[in-house]
Amino acid sequence: MREKENKRWRWGAAAYWFCALLPLLASALLYRQMPEEMVTQWAWDGTPGGYSSREMACFGIPGFLLLMVVLVNGAFRLDPKWKNIRESKTMYVLSRWFVVILAIVVQGIILANAMGVLLDVARAISVFLAMFFFFLGLYLPECRPNYTMGIRIPWTLHDEENWRLTHRFAGRLWTAGGAVMAAAGFFKWMAVYFGVLAVMTVGPMVYSYWVYRRKGR
Repeated sequence: MREKENKRWRWGAAAYWFCALLPLLASALLYRQMPEEMVTQWAWDGTPGGYSSREMACFGIPGFLLLMVVLVNGAFRLDPKWKNIRESKTMYVLSRWFVVILAIVVQGIILANAMGVLLDVARAISVFLAMFFFFLGLYLPECRPNYTMGIRIPWTLHDEENWRLTHRFAGRLWTAGGAVMAAAGFFKWMAVYFGVLAVMTVGPMVYSYWVYRRKGR
């Protein structure tokens, strides 16, 4: 049984790092077909907002994203509460894969645009981020105390009950907020999108502080 689990782990790790390298590999394969100058930034209305050289677009950007993948995985392994991270299995998997999938989506959009395939970049990225928050919210209550993922503020890090209550509250908030953000991103209601994102960011911190003060009294 252990040998079977180790084999499954090795295949999973190989698939993960292949996907992490995929943006760089795809860029290298298509490099000669790319124009000398490529669009790498877009405004919310879909118009180009910034350009980069072919070298930067094909190797600089995916190289930076690959570095982010390495740093995220390194941060997990160096966390003093690494055991808690491993036990928060779904959150751990979602957090690791988020950077990889984001890199694939971003580099895919850059390469597709350079090849003449026009995509609605603002809609694609905003909906993708919204769905990440939605799924993260579903499993956030299962996240155990650590220093790398979750709502990491003084009141949660120093009180396991505060951590548990805050993550349960944030999970519900992020699931509902992620659904609203997905709709707002699809219809390009940017004021609603960023307003909900602000509530999702500040809300758990305010709630955690309220739990802290209530216990203090």
